Amino acid sequence: MLEELAYQAEGGAEKKKKKMMKRRRCWSSLLMQTEAAARELKEQMKRKREKEMKYAVERLKISCRELEDGVEIIEERVKILYKSLIDVRMTLLGILSQPTTLFRSN
Repeated sequence: MLEELAYQAEGGAEKKKKKMMKRRRCWSSLLMQTEAAARELKEQMKRKREKEMKYAVERLKISCRELEDGVEIIEERVKILYKSLIDVRMTLLGILSQPTTLFRSN
C-alpha cells in the first residue's frame, strides 16, 4: 500500500516536472521567435526594403502581443500570491502579538 502511494506521488511529481518543462519551452520558443522577428526587422531596415519591413513589423507586433498576454497572466498570479503572503504575515503578527500565559508563573 505504501509502495503504491509512493509510486503515485512520484508519478505526480514527474507530471508536474514535465508540465513545467513544457511551459518553459513554450516561453523560450516565444522569446526566440520575438528575438528573431526583431533581428529580421533590423536587417530589413538596413536594406531599406519597405514592403519586407512592414511584414517584419507585423510579425514583431504579434510576438510582442503574445508575450504581453503571458506576462499579464503572470503578473496577476503574482498579485494573488503577494496578497496571500500578506494575509499569512498579518495572521502570524496577530498570533505573535497575543499575550501568552504559558511562560508566566503565578
